[in-house]
Amino acid sequence: MDAIASRKAILTRLPLLGERERGQHSDEALSSSVSSEAAAEELNLQHYLIKDLFDDQLLDPSIPYDSPDLRIADIGCGTGIWLLDLAPKCHPTTKLFALDINPAQLPPSAWLPKSIQSRYFNVFDGVIAGDLEKSFDIINMQVVFSFVKDHHISLVLDKILRLLKPGGYLQWTDFDGFNAVCISPDPSYESEFVPRFHFDVWKLIGQPLSSWMDKLDTIFLSKDLKNVKSLTPQCKLDKLRFWTQEYLMVHREFCAVFLESVHNEGEDRAKAEEYEEIFQKAKDEIQRKGVALWYPVIRAVGRKVPLQQG
Repeated sequence: MDAIASRKAILTRLPLLGERERGQHSDEALSSSVSSEAAAEELNLQHYLIKDLFDDQLLDPSIPYDSPDLRIADIGCGTGIWLLDLAPKCHPTTKLFALDINPAQLPPSAWLPKSIQSRYFNVFDGVIAGDLEKSFDIINMQVVFSFVKDHHISLVLDKILRLLKPGGYLQWTDFDGFNAVCISPDPSYESEFVPRFHFDVWKLIGQPLSSWMDKLDTIFLSKDLKNVKSLTPQCKLDKLRFWTQEYLMVHREFCAVFLESVHNEGEDRAKAEEYEEIFQKAKDEIQRKGVALWYPVIRAVGRKVPLQQG
């Protein structure tokens, strides 16, 4: 697939982000977040930054995962990087499931550990394969805020919980893009373009930014999950430049795809070109002034009610 074709594949994400009607089948519209080499690189960088932020803890210490015969799922697994990191830490009998709408994003099956298997899974439909329902001891989900809208969150969580065994654990890690902040090494400098490039992309693709992320623990409690806790680590200043580079990769891809998707003239084209100009100015400001963009990272953990003993 050439560069243009691979970028156009990301157009399948835009209806999720912008609720635009582009005529795709719903499965296409719900394509996972890896649709090009650039997007795959961004997801892998994102994984290692999150891992570093939580001091290399792939799972919260309250979640036991060293027992034999566990079944662990990563929903929206993307490149499979989280499972690949987790696999060597698990008991040899643990079975790991890479669940995604596009399992082809994973490495070839011949290169995967024998403990990992991939399955098609779409969080937005009501379909669950019979062998997956109430079958997992642990479920992980990570960074879906850009396409899980405020009106989606309850239904998405309901479907995820249908996969979890009684007594099973859910860990959900996400960005709070709604409360993003701009940070400068010079406290007297107020960034002009970095905040605009973050917030204007959501206007460009025609939708409000989701706001459920910092309420995730409350949402867990509303679904009767137990032992719920929420973690929001402080940003590590020495890693802020890398986080900002990750955000730049995402926004640059959005803009490139949007420019390719719109007609040569018209309001959408003008918006995309305006955003491209703001993006370039923000990038210059980041390079010249050291300005950084930070999305608070939230990790919510909860446990499904165990079956009553005896």
